[in-house]
Amino acid sequence: MSEFIKIGRTQKAHGIKGELKLNIEEHFIDDLFETEAVFIELKGQKVPYFVEEIQEGNMMLMKLEAVDTRNEAEQLMHKDLYMRREDITISDELINSGGMHYKYLEGFTIFDTEAGEIAVIEEVAEFPQQEMAYITYLKKTVLIPLNEELILEVDRDKKTLLMNLPEGLLGL
Repeated sequence: MSEFIKIGRTQKAHGIKGELKLNIEEHFIDDLFETEAVFIELKGQKVPYFVEEIQEGNMMLMKLEAVDTRNEAEQLMHKDLYMRREDITISDELINSGGMHYKYLEGFTIFDTEAGEIAVIEEVAEFPQQEMAYITYLKKTVLIPLNEELILEVDRDKKTLLMNLPEGLLGL
């Protein structure tokens, strides 16, 4: 039996030919373009639909086979959208973290190449185009950007993170 992964939700019907607006988690978009079928949860069951076409622009639109009218598309509005796990190429760790690459760093201690030990990461949050670590530094909440350019080394055993923080970041 297939394992299903929620990749987003259907939104409103669009146009008169049965298209649906989609809200897809960003890290699933490439796999969605490659899949033949998606699953929509209806009455507690995941029902397969073959993908006829997907368009990406100001909004993402999907046309499903056998959904040919606006009325048929309206029956599928505001529903959870799934793919089979075997059709998804991203790692389980990324899926389980809600798509966040650095969520596992919560609880790690940040060390800077210049300043030494900084603080423990209290939370990792997703912002547009960026994941940020919340820390408390000198009794203030500070957001630290998490990306490959700033992270020099991760030691999972010691739960430490060596970073090269931009000058002045901790003073903001």
